[in-house]
Amino acid sequence: MSERIIPAIMLAALILVGVVILALNIQSVKASGTIYIRADGSVDPDGAPISSIDNITYTLTDNINEPIVVERDNVVVDGVGFKVQGTGNETGILLSGRTNVTIRNMEVRGFDYGILFSGVSNSSIYANTITANGVYNVFIRYGSEHNNISENNIKNCHFGIGLDFSSDCNYIYRNNITGISKYAIFLDSGDNNTVYENNIANNLQPFLIYSENNTLYHNNFVGNIAQGLVHESSTILDNGYPSGGNYWSHYIGTDSFRGPYQNETGSDGIGDTEYVIGNSEDQYPLMKPYPWSQHDIGVTDTTVSKTVVGKNLTMQISVMVFNYGIYAETFNMTLYANMTIIATFMNINLLNRSCVAIPCNWNTTNFAKGNYTITTYITPVPGELDTVDNSLTDGWIIVAMIGDITGQDDYPDNECDMRDVGLVARYFGQTVPSAPANCDLTGPTSGVPDDEVDMRDVGMVARHFGETDP
Repeated sequence: MSERIIPAIMLAALILVGVVILALNIQSVKASGTIYIRADGSVDPDGAPISSIDNITYTLTDNINEPIVVERDNVVVDGVGFKVQGTGNETGILLSGRTNVTIRNMEVRGFDYGILFSGVSNSSIYANTITANGVYNVFIRYGSEHNNISENNIKNCHFGIGLDFSSDCNYIYRNNITGISKYAIFLDSGDNNTVYENNIANNLQPFLIYSENNTLYHNNFVGNIAQGLVHESSTILDNGYPSGGNYWSHYIGTDSFRGPYQNETGSDGIGDTEYVIGNSEDQYPLMKPYPWSQHDIGVTDTTVSKTVVGKNLTMQISVMVFNYGIYAETFNMTLYANMTIIATFMNINLLNRSCVAIPCNWNTTNFAKGNYTITTYITPVPGELDTVDNSLTDGWIIVAMIGDITGQDDYPDNECDMRDVGLVARYFGQTVPSAPANCDLTGPTSGVPDDEVDMRDVGMVARHFGETDP
């Protein structure tokens, strides 16, 4: 090979390698300074990776490493999944004095303030990932009203969402707010705002409120180090009954009662005692996390009318079912005594976020004497993911010889004796619960106990006096 050919080949190889290296090191577009969507609809500077064909919807065409300022009303800025990334000391997306602007589908990170609204109204921050900004991921200030912050992932910052300086009547809903080192939501001089259906988890403090007449409900507060701070008693932490309040992973209350005053027998998916936060309280804390768009039926409680029932007689069982979901549901339910079916109920209808007590009359004719535990099973409804509480084993009953209602710890002694006669006689004329339910052996012709100890009960015990079992 000639000496001229070898250098030429080497030169060509070097050029090719250089081209490959250059291609591998092409970075996302970096505009020259802040990018503006001007009031006349233009994008400044020319060549910035934002396009629009109608001056209404502005779409990112690449990642951007500079702030964006929106100076035009009635527009949508759609990131279509691209990033807006900074290096601090700046605001990622800035709107000042605007109305009807939507910021959506983008990741905003690396700024002091991720998205900042100042004097903005009727605008939306929707379906974005806003993370790792220095001070606030989202900050709404100076009279910003009637804005929506919804369905965003807001994480890894000092403050998640802040409303300040007379920012009133805004809505914060269906956001995931996690990994915030100070306050997930900070309301200071922002009144009449509504915060609902957010998942606020694993933060230092879920919220700090120095404002009037704000309402928080159906939020899931899970795994936060502290419980939150409320400095204004006018803050409302629930949506009334039966809609309920919030789910608090720190709440240790029980659910044995229902009703607006939580004084009626049977559970309803709401804690029996309020959850106190600073100067406010959640009167109806939820017993399980609020579902955003799920179907969810759960058995919450089983109540038996008595613990001892005579064989061939009838007693009542009441099952409380709660619809935790946001849709009305139709479902089937089966009751078992041990492994034997007592009854099956078909096509039960239940509205969303509501409960129902379903009564069942159990006639023990076909059941052997002995101890029984009651189990309820609900067939999962279409789309239901949480089926753990579709089954509940709760409530025990002893089927005994007729007339044997006394013994040690409610266990019959297999004999109808003077203790049984004396117990019924002592409570003659009284009604349950003043009288023990086991004393109400009989009832109307249907056999259902009538909650009264009367001559029929006395007569039945007397008729079997002296009998033993077997």
